[in-house]
Amino acid sequence: MTANPLRQATLTPKWPKRESIDLSRRASHSEQAGAGGVAGAKVDFIAIGWGPMENDHHDIGTDLVIWVRDSRLFDLGRVVGVQVKGGERQDGKSWFRHPKKASDGAIEGWWYSEKDRSHFDAWASSSVPDLLVLHDIESKTSYWVHIT
Repeated sequence: MTANPLRQATLTPKWPKRESIDLSRRASHSEQAGAGGVAGAKVDFIAIGWGPMENDHHDIGTDLVIWVRDSRLFDLGRVVGVQVKGGERQDGKSWFRHPKKASDGAIEGWWYSEKDRSHFDAWASSSVPDLLVLHDIESKTSYWVHIT
């Protein structure tokens, strides 16, 4: 019989004394928009029959890993990486704040930029094709562009 490596212990935490305890914690708007964008884009990929998997443990620019499927839902042996940015088109503060307009004034898409080149360099050197998806949380619409 092998000895159990786990041993029960008595732990007594020492918490700092406070006059009152503030139990309110608030998530950031950025966190909400990011999570909502990934969830919305995931639903949209499922709707076209593809197999999205969240990359929540090793996210360095790829939020979803997608298994590409045909119309019969057979996996095609192809994988696509997806970077998702979520927000609301109407708020003026999200990834939708820089529209690209056609000559008639209609919005064709949006300009996307980041503070440094790290994501772009990673996408360009990746052996997996990558998509960038802007997901409008309010209208539940995903807009995508093929990056590599």
